[in-house]
Amino acid sequence: MLRPYRETALDGDFPALRAVRERRLVTFPTLDDIAEADLHVAEDLARMGLRAAACAPLAGSDGAPAGVFMVLWRTPPQFDDELRSRITTVADLCAQSIERSRLFDAEHRVRRDLQRTVLPEPPDVPGITVATRYEPAARSVGMGGDWYDAIALAGDRLCLVVGDVSGHGVEAVATMTQIRTVVHTLVAGGMSLPDVLVRTSETMRRDELGYATVLLAVVDQRAGSLDYVTAGHPPPVVREPGGAVRALTGGRHSLLGIDLTARPAGYVPFPVGATLVVYTDGLVERRDTAIATSIDDLVVHVRAVGDLEPDAIAESLLAHRPVVSSSEDDVALVVARRTA
Repeated sequence: MLRPYRETALDGDFPALRAVRERRLVTFPTLDDIAEADLHVAEDLARMGLRAAACAPLAGSDGAPAGVFMVLWRTPPQFDDELRSRITTVADLCAQSIERSRLFDAEHRVRRDLQRTVLPEPPDVPGITVATRYEPAARSVGMGGDWYDAIALAGDRLCLVVGDVSGHGVEAVATMTQIRTVVHTLVAGGMSLPDVLVRTSETMRRDELGYATVLLAVVDQRAGSLDYVTAGHPPPVVREPGGAVRALTGGRHSLLGIDLTARPAGYVPFPVGATLVVYTDGLVERRDTAIATSIDDLVVHVRAVGDLEPDAIAESLLAHRPVVSSSEDDVALVVARRTA
């Protein structure tokens, strides 16, 4: 019975269209009133046992029509001021919900498109296999302030970056994009890792970008080494070819956005077969658990996964992530292994 109404010309006599065209609540206390507008509608309503109707236009904040709210009765009510006001109120709430949904969808598209731009596929560097993951918080849609990056450098080197700007939504994504661009540009320009942190922090203070944490790690295949720095960020985890796993504690700096002093970068051997895990705090943070304990648990899990491929390790780490934390924070994760 409803099939003929799925496509209705906007200039037709369908009763609801009067409400849209006239921009007002239109009531039909009897089927005779409906029949004056559209006989077929009145006949179909009669077959369903419906005897009265009201149609209220739905309009956006700009006044543009968004739809129609229709109420149908088996027993015709008394269309007094109270009922009319109640119908109009519900219609206004529906219109607001539609507008919020459209704004939410638009913001989601912005985040999705930014995510595609900000989180590209890592460059192909022979001898290094890289797996990347980004998981938004369950309470958000699209993207928050976490990011990762991978930058190919001269001399068969690869710089891996993970960072975290507090917050969610377009504002956090915009701030994150600015910071990521600064870090990427400085690293690609050949600046030392400690100086990258200092210069980035200076830029954030100048432009009032708030605060962020970041980790940078450079895999040098020719030297067989890993250089790294952290700015208020959880430490990287390295699994050696023999199976030993540890969290690296060198190269520490305060978080970005304050006056930083360059400190020496951390350094460890990184031979063929070694695996690096870098991540944002959403991977390990848990309620009522010290962050050091959570990092120890991560070390144990990385040890337990054995010689799985980086993609499988990344999936395993996300699956091991606490359910509570998955609803509260984003995760950026990079797993890299020297293969030759």
